[in-house]
Amino acid sequence: HLVSFVRPNEPDKPKKPKEKKITDEELERIKKEVEEKVRQEEEQKRKEIEEKLHQSELALQETLKIQQDLHNVGLELADIEDADELYKQVVLQAREKLGFDRIGLYLLNIDTGVMTGTYGVAPNGTLRNEQADSFFFLFQPWIHEFIYNKDRLVLSEDIDLYEQQKIIGRGWHM
Repeated sequence: HLVSFVRPNEPDKPKKPKEKKITDEELERIKKEVEEKVRQEEEQKRKEIEEKLHQSELALQETLKIQQDLHNVGLELADIEDADELYKQVVLQAREKLGFDRIGLYLLNIDTGVMTGTYGVAPNGTLRNEQADSFFFLFQPWIHEFIYNKDRLVLSEDIDLYEQQKIIGRGWHM
């Protein structure tokens, strides 16, 4: 059996949501919470900006130090009159004052297509004579890019590094 009750003469009315009155104290509390949240977000943004500025300042200082070191090396090398001594000092100064782990200085003869070694830094960090090393660079794409690149700087990253035509690791060279 089903039983139902109907109230006569009562139209269906949408139910009104109950209105809750907010007291002045609650309103003040909410206002303070919002202000605190905004203050915290602004403080976080300020700290992030300060950190980025600090990192930029450090990078600028490092760049200026490198430029100063490079300038000083250039001044020292400018006084060397003997070509062989100049080549040797270029390699030594690049390692000692500019921070290169490995470096080799080769001379390019564009007319013959031959690249001839001068001096370099061996894997153990010592200076070595590389004047007996020479090869045709016309078959080396990176040399070709260097010669015809107007910026005269070719940076290759994450590539095989060679020692006596054998791969000894991965790194970068320019």
